[in-house]
Amino acid sequence: MQLCELPVPSFGSLIDDVISTLYGQVDQPTVGTLEQPIGATDTTVLIDFGDQPGASRPNGLIEIDRELLIVSRYDASSGTATLTPWGRGQQGTTAAAHAAGAKVTVRPAYPRQKVGDVLNEVLRSSCPPLFAARDLAPIDTGTLIGLGYPLPDDTIRVLRVDETQTGFSEFVANRQVYRHWDVRNVAGQQLLEIPRDQWLETLQVTIAAMPGTLVNDTDDFATVTGLTDSCSDLAKFGALARLVMGAELARQRLSSVEANMRADKVPAGSGIQVSRYYQALYTQRLQAEQDRLNQTYPIQLLERG
Repeated sequence: MQLCELPVPSFGSLIDDVISTLYGQVDQPTVGTLEQPIGATDTTVLIDFGDQPGASRPNGLIEIDRELLIVSRYDASSGTATLTPWGRGQQGTTAAAHAAGAKVTVRPAYPRQKVGDVLNEVLRSSCPPLFAARDLAPIDTGTLIGLGYPLPDDTIRVLRVDETQTGFSEFVANRQVYRHWDVRNVAGQQLLEIPRDQWLETLQVTIAAMPGTLVNDTDDFATVTGLTDSCSDLAKFGALARLVMGAELARQRLSSVEANMRADKVPAGSGIQVSRYYQALYTQRLQAEQDRLNQTYPIQLLERG
């Protein structure tokens, strides 16, 4: 049976996937639509909530795109939400312009900016053993001067170096793994040292690097991070483990009366069990990706004089 390929995830779709998993299929927050565009300094927002009941109207925190805003009052007859003078860009988000038609979420339990930050944190903390394999621009060894070739700042290690040799005929090219190289740290700069070789023409260097940081909803996961698409579910499981645990810790701060009322429906500690479940999935996927990388880029035996 042939398995179908999963669609390439974007940062926005990955955030949506995490949030929908956290909320479940029924426990969704109230959402509306921004009826008119607003600038980064506007303090009134026109929102359409359709036929939703009046009790669902915004007060306190709302979310538009990635920005969190504070509403001080809402006029149901006109659909106008008035923000506090200091209400833009709350909780570390950035005040920004928003286009008409943007989704407005009332009192989001899992803000998009927070979820996005956690996804990036999971990828950073997974490296190593996870890493992005990146080919550098071909190196013309005839132009090498000084101590060696400076490697990018995000280089974790050099995975392999390929050489192109002409041998005894300039018309016969041969590309093979090159084993005569070393990496040294000189004044905080990693340098790839290549011994002189009259037959050597160009080198192709592949490095292990830190994954790139996802920023915009349209960012393609594989293109920006440098990881394979299969690592997206690894990031999802790691983010869910962290966010569920955070929600459980917040629940423990409820008063004893509220805690007792919820205990028969959501037993204390259930969030910890769910967090452990996702942590186990994350660990399994991380090990699988590590094994795949080790097979693709095995440790090379270098020849040193």
